[in-house]
Amino acid sequence: MSTYELTQYGIVKDYKLTAEYDAATSIMGTGWKMPSKNQFRELLDYCTWVWQENPYGYKVIGENGNSIFLPSTGYMTSGKSLSYKKEGYYWTSEIESNSSYYANAVYFSSGTRYLDTFYRERGRCIRAVTTK
Repeated sequence: MSTYELTQYGIVKDYKLTAEYDAATSIMGTGWKMPSKNQFRELLDYCTWVWQENPYGYKVIGENGNSIFLPSTGYMTSGKSLSYKKEGYYWTSEIESNSSYYANAVYFSSGTRYLDTFYRERGRCIRAVTTK
């Protein structure tokens, strides 16, 4: 059974943002979306993460040798950017099932990386993925 929830942040269906409220789809167009929690889980579980310091962030290398770079982004709170050289945060397209105030995001620093939940009102970055 599908459930819709109307919150001050937008419409969520089955704990996932609908396309009309997906920032990646809105900015980049059809075929682009915010990654799911499972897509980030796949990167965490099956890829090699190599920390870099110029620029700060991780080069994430897949089993097939392809790679992406996830820069350290820090986060926004009260209009200020914090920890941008030390930490990275990237939203998934999913909210936490027990509270509409939290969403899932990947977190990393030079020695740590994992999925966690954060207040949705806090600024985190988005790494768009495509189905094209």
